[in-house]
Amino acid sequence: MNVAEEMVKVAERLTENFVAQTDPKVFVTFYLLTVIYEDLQALEYYGSMQANDFVRGHLHRPWGTETLSGELEAAVSAEAVEVDTAADLVRLTSRGKEMLRYIEGIFRESGFFTSRSRLIRLNNFNHVDDIASMMEALAPTACEHRKTVVELSGIQPGMAVLELGCGTGALTFEAGLFQRVGPDGRLVATDPSTSMLASVRRKRETYNAHWVEVVHGKAERLPFPANTFDSVIGYAFLHLTDMDEALREIARVLKPGGSLITLHPLHFPARNEFFLEWFAPLLKTGGTPRNQDNLPGPDTVPSAMEPHFEIVHLQSLDLEMHYTSPRTVVEFFVGIVDVFEEQMATLPWRARHDMVQQLIKRGEEVCRKYPPESLVEMHPGQFIRTIVRK
Repeated sequence: MNVAEEMVKVAERLTENFVAQTDPKVFVTFYLLTVIYEDLQALEYYGSMQANDFVRGHLHRPWGTETLSGELEAAVSAEAVEVDTAADLVRLTSRGKEMLRYIEGIFRESGFFTSRSRLIRLNNFNHVDDIASMMEALAPTACEHRKTVVELSGIQPGMAVLELGCGTGALTFEAGLFQRVGPDGRLVATDPSTSMLASVRRKRETYNAHWVEVVHGKAERLPFPANTFDSVIGYAFLHLTDMDEALREIARVLKPGGSLITLHPLHFPARNEFFLEWFAPLLKTGGTPRNQDNLPGPDTVPSAMEPHFEIVHLQSLDLEMHYTSPRTVVEFFVGIVDVFEEQMATLPWRARHDMVQQLIKRGEEVCRKYPPESLVEMHPGQFIRTIVRK
C-alpha cells in the first residue's frame, strides 16, 4: 500500500481526536470485548478448533497473535471455553455461548457492527486500483444514468454545489457536472476515500477545472458552515452512509430553498434463476430466498428524508447489470461495497475470505452454465430531487 501525505494527515487528525475524546478505561474495556467476541465467535462458527490453530490465529485473528495464548488461558479460567487435552481441541462452553450472546447484544445496540462494516468498506475502497473499470464492466449504462442525474438536477451555472461520494469523479467530470456548474460557480467534490480523491485531483488537472475543489470528508460530518450550498448531489452514495446523520448534515449545509439530488440502488431483485443459484449461500435462510442485502427499499430513503426535505421529483428506474465476470461481481458487491454485510459480519476472518472465494467459484460455474445474454439483471434504482425544509 502506498501511503500518501494526505492519508498521514488524516490518520494524525483522527488519532488526536480519539485521544482527546476517549477515556482510556473505556477504550481498554471496548478492546477486551472485541477480542473476546472474535475468539468466541470463531469457536462457535467452527464448532471446535485445534489449540495450535487458535493460538496462531490464522482462522480468526492473524493480526493479533501475540496475546492469543493469554486469551485462551483467560477464557478457560472464565469457563467460556474448554480444552480437550486428549484431542488438543478447544470448544465453546454453554457459558461461553451466553457471553457471546451478551457481547453481541452490546455491539448491536451500540451500533458497533454497523460502524465496523462501514470502516471495512472504506478500507476496501481505499485499496481499489480502478473502480471505474469495474463499474464499466458491471453496469455499462451507468454513465448514461449519471448524465441523467445531472440533467434532472436543476443545477444552474454559477451555483455553489456540493457533491458527496464523488468516488473517482465519474459524475464530476465524465457526466458533465463540472461543466453544468461552470467557472463562475463552485463545485466541491468530497469522498471519505483518500485514494479516490487522488484520482479526482488528477482529473481536475486534465480538464483544467480550477473551480472544482476536492475535500476529504464524510456525509455524516461535513466540514462546511451552515447555509453554504445551493445544491447537494450524489450518485450511489446515500445507502453507504448513516442515512439519518447524513441527511441531517446535508440539510444543515444547504441554503434555504436548496436542493438535494440523489440516485441510489434498491434491494437486489433476486428473481433470476442464475442469480439465486450464484448467491444462494447469502440469499437463503431456511431454504427461502429473500432480500438480505443492506440496500434500501423503495420507501426507505423517502421516509428518512421526510423530517428535513420535501420531495419534488421521485422516479424509479432500472440499471442494467452484467454478471459475466465472476471475480469482478463478487469483489465489488461482496468484497468492496459489502452489500451483504449482515451475513458477512457474522463470519470469522478466514471464513469471510473463504466465502468470497466460494462465491467466485460458484459464479464461474454459473457463467459456464448460462449463456452471456441471460446473465443480465435489471437492478432497481431510485432518483429523488428534494427541497430542504428551513
